[in-house]
Amino acid sequence: MSDADIDDDHTPMLWDPDLLGFAALPFTPIFGSVLLGRNWQELGEAGEAKIAKRWMIVSLLMLIPCLAMPAVYIAYYVAWYFIAMRKQIAYVKYRHGGAYRRRFWAMPLFFGLLVFVAIAAGIAVVAVKLGHH
Repeated sequence: MSDADIDDDHTPMLWDPDLLGFAALPFTPIFGSVLLGRNWQELGEAGEAKIAKRWMIVSLLMLIPCLAMPAVYIAYYVAWYFIAMRKQIAYVKYRHGGAYRRRFWAMPLFFGLLVFVAIAAGIAVVAVKLGHH
């Protein structure tokens, strides 16, 4: 991708869909679905953005079962990746190739890390309380 390939007024500004799919593994499909939806909005695909929001809601509902059973998390992540994420990867590759502006990852990763730490702290508190009974 060269600067000549990118017209700032007409090319979308996206979080790299390939990296997004992998970042969702440690940060959960909740995180992935939020950014997936933002990318779809940037691409002008409102219907796909709504589907991404539904994935976020389902991912929130799946959080407890996924935390309780790591095998469920892996299965859910794989399903999310192949059903939701791969669609955007293919779309961006077909429509834009590498000719799109990249969003910075600092803020989403910072907030993703905060949520990850909060979930870990919550699990630790529950584990300690259950250990005392």
